[in-house]
Amino acid sequence: MARSFFEISPFGFILDGDQSAAHFTDRDDIFFQIALREAQNGVGGTHPNPPVGAVVVKDGQVISTGFHERAGEPHGEAIALMRAGNKARGATLYVTLEPCSHFRKKTPPCAEHVVQSGIVRAVVGVSDPNPLVNGHGIERLRQAGIQVDMVKHKEQAACARQLIAPFEKAVRKEMPWLVAKMAASLDGRIAMVEGAQTELTGAESRAVVHQLRDRCDAILVGANTVAVDNPRLTTRLSDGKEGRHPLRVVVDSTLRTNPSANVYDRSHGNALVVHTSKASAEKIAEFDRAGIVRCEVSAQNGRVDLRSALQQICHKGITSVMLESGGKMLASLLAADLCDEFWWFTAPVLMGGQGVPSVAPIPNANFSTLRFGEAIKTKQLGNDVLSVAAMRASFLIA
Repeated sequence: MARSFFEISPFGFILDGDQSAAHFTDRDDIFFQIALREAQNGVGGTHPNPPVGAVVVKDGQVISTGFHERAGEPHGEAIALMRAGNKARGATLYVTLEPCSHFRKKTPPCAEHVVQSGIVRAVVGVSDPNPLVNGHGIERLRQAGIQVDMVKHKEQAACARQLIAPFEKAVRKEMPWLVAKMAASLDGRIAMVEGAQTELTGAESRAVVHQLRDRCDAILVGANTVAVDNPRLTTRLSDGKEGRHPLRVVVDSTLRTNPSANVYDRSHGNALVVHTSKASAEKIAEFDRAGIVRCEVSAQNGRVDLRSALQQICHKGITSVMLESGGKMLASLLAADLCDEFWWFTAPVLMGGQGVPSVAPIPNANFSTLRFGEAIKTKQLGNDVLSVAAMRASFLIA
């Protein structure tokens, strides 16, 4: 079976090489790879929690597996241990993230569950960056006489860290992980003329976009995109299954978008419009009558302060955001150093100088030419080429 483009990283920063269990010779590496694959099953559905995968192994045999499916439900290690039952006694637990050590609103500490299960050894991918945990879970296991080892395979340790990158950024910086997606021609144009929709990429690229939506908590667009494209921003997976519909977030300083636009249709998930105090009382009342959730933030140069907007989104439990807007918003986010990752779809098309640039010029912008080097990955998608680059590569694998 061909390797899924998303098997290793929740987003795009995929490590090279065969990542199947057969690639590893050390038993710990083989079983931990299964835990990583389990964690992938939860990506996109666990916010504000991180995805977690776990495997219980005894006498060289997999007893049970589990992954965290959504917030409020048991974590990956708790599910694996419940499935193992008494067979967990004397076994080894492989888990991608340090078991939590604090009581949550709906779930008890996983570290206590591990202690009571009879597990004698745990192999952990990465410590929890949450200050309420951050080593305390591992210490609790050791106090109970459980041997705790961190995974030794460097690529697997990096994958475990990548899995929680959005969660870690949200915890440490109170900001969501921002994935900027753009489709452009070979000469960097996104449309023939301003204000007109131009379809550039093929079916393979569009399928990957929907897979990416399925893995993000929210989609961010500007008022211009809503006015020109009137998108639904829903998720339609190529296998016919209905994917997760992210929160649709519209940046609209004055609330000039139409409340009846497709993006605000709540039949496929929730929507949020972010505006400033420049929105008139009449417009605010119109959106309120339509039942559309609003969020007023501060203005910068007469427009929505994007840093403030993203912070407010993060405070609502959103840890990953996908940008599907035009070149102006992308340029503004670049100038503010708010992008973490790029998904750049290049179509075999030339538009010439009359086309709309993918990154609009921003007066007095303080960012220079971006060079990604080895931090970039590419994939052929039909006639298109997808390039994925991580702005925060050092953050991901440090």
